[in-house]
Formats: sequence, structure tokens, C-alpha cells
Amino acid sequence: MRVGMIRAIRSAATAVLLGVLGSPDPLLADDSRDIRIEANFTADSNVTRARNAPDRLSDRSFGLTLGKGFEFPIAGSEHARLLVSGFLGSEKFQTYTGLSRNFAGAEAEIQYRPSAEFGAPTFAAFLRSSRDGYESTLRDGYRYSAGVSARKSVSDRIDVLGAFAWNRRVSKSTVFDTRDHSARVNLDYALTRTGTAYLSAEYRRGDVVTTTPASVVTDAIARADVQDDAFTDTQRIAYRVEARSVLATLGYNLAFGQGQALDFSWRFVRSTPTSSPGLSGGTTIRYDVNQLSVSYLILF
Repeated sequence: MRVGMIRAIRSAATAVLLGVLGSPDPLLADDSRDIRIEANFTADSNVTRARNAPDRLSDRSFGLTLGKGFEFPIAGSEHARLLVSGFLGSEKFQTYTGLSRNFAGAEAEIQYRPSAEFGAPTFAAFLRSSRDGYESTLRDGYRYSAGVSARKSVSDRIDVLGAFAWNRRVSKSTVFDTRDHSARVNLDYALTRTGTAYLSAEYRRGDVVTTTPASVVTDAIARADVQDDAFTDTQRIAYRVEARSVLATLGYNLAFGQGQALDFSWRFVRSTPTSSPGLSGGTTIRYDVNQLSVSYLILF
């Protein structure tokens, strides 16, 4: 089993059926009837996405996701295929339970590869949609994403992926109604037959939400605000602001047994508002997040 297939289980993305299908090849359909399970643990250094140290709250979450995928040829083309998958799952936070959620969704991706030669790129277009049900009522809603990507094998050990995406979130509260667009580059390096290291860099421009005690500075640039019902230790306000965000992920995926893998990753996020009144000494109101995750992945 390819490690790349195992790592695909990590995707939390979802989608809508796209394109016109030809009659699916029975053997191809049988091979693509995989069931994917992911159990993960994540430690997050800043679940409030706050700037000031006293306002940064850390927490740990446990998640379980079940997914199933299908693959279909596209009528009249030997070089294209349609991948359709659905998933459902749950994420539970240990301390700030209002952030816990149940989710379900679907994904569709059309892939095109001009030839079977090694090194030929694979181009793709995708649509995704999911439904979130939080213990925080304000966050309940839907997520949508559309984008394009290109993947290429540089050598028998190195794969490179580039992607552009447009993302939309619709929630009960306007604070959590967000829009952004992103550009991402991912590098996979096969260190051994079963182990792959990966590095991802991403840039996003659009809405982010930061939760802090009432702040005059943040209120001056916020597009919307509301008292956050996910944190009950004290009154905190959730602010939606426009920001530039950079994200970096470093990880290692180890496949073992029959269709199983362990995935270890570190993710860093830094968001800086595009409009900032600034603070004394030239300090901005940006925030940083560090996330450490361990996932156990099964494909059968």
C-alpha cells in the first residue's frame, strides 16, 4: 500500500459531486471501495487564537473520523477520473468543551494526467462541503471549499504538490461567517520504503477569529464581534478580522502492517491583521499557534 494513500486519510476536507460520469468499471470500483479510519490526538497551544500570553488558552483534543471513497472513470477519457468520498467524525476537547464538534461531509475531485510516463503531472479540481455541529451554538454551520491542484513526482522519492483554494464558512453567528483564499506547496520525501517525511507551507488571506477579553484595539479593526459561548471561565469576546496567515507543517508518516500507519506532525500558524492600529513600540496584534498531532490511520 502506498504511503501517499495512507496520508490521504488525514484530509478533513469534504465535497460535492462534480461532472458527468461514465459507466464505472466494476473492477476499478471494487478496488476503490476503501474504508478509512483515523484516530488522532492534538495538543493546541492557543485555542483562543489570542495575542497576549494571559489570554492564550491551551487544550488537548481527541478525534475519530470514518471515511469511504469511490473512483470512477469519466466518459470518453482515458486520462481522467473522478474520486468521490464521504466522511463523518467527532472531535472532543478536554477542557474547553464548547469547541468540541461532530461533523460530516463529502468531497469530489476530478483528476487529469496527460500520460502514464513517470514524472507526468496530475492536475485536479475539487469541491468540498461539510456540516459542523458544535457544543458552541454560535459555531454551528457549514464549510465549503473549491480549488485546483497539481502534483508531480520529481524522483522515485520526491513528490511535490501545489494547490489554490477558495474557502467559505457559514455559521449561526456572523462572527464565524468567514471567507479566505489560500495557496499551498507540499513536499513529500520517501526516506524508506515505509516512511515518508513531509513539509508544507501555506499562505492565506481572509477572515480569522480571535477570542479575548474585551479589547478596544481589536474592536477597532473587527468586522463583527460577539460574546464567545465556548469559554465560560470568564467573559470573552470573539472578533472576526481580516488577516494574512502563514502556516507551516512538518511531519513524518510511517506505514506498517496491513494498511496501517502512524503520522506525527507539528504545525505552526501565524496570523497578522491586514488593518492594525498598532500598539506601543510598534507591536502588532498578531497571534501564533503551535499544534502537535499524532494520528493512527487504517485503510481496508
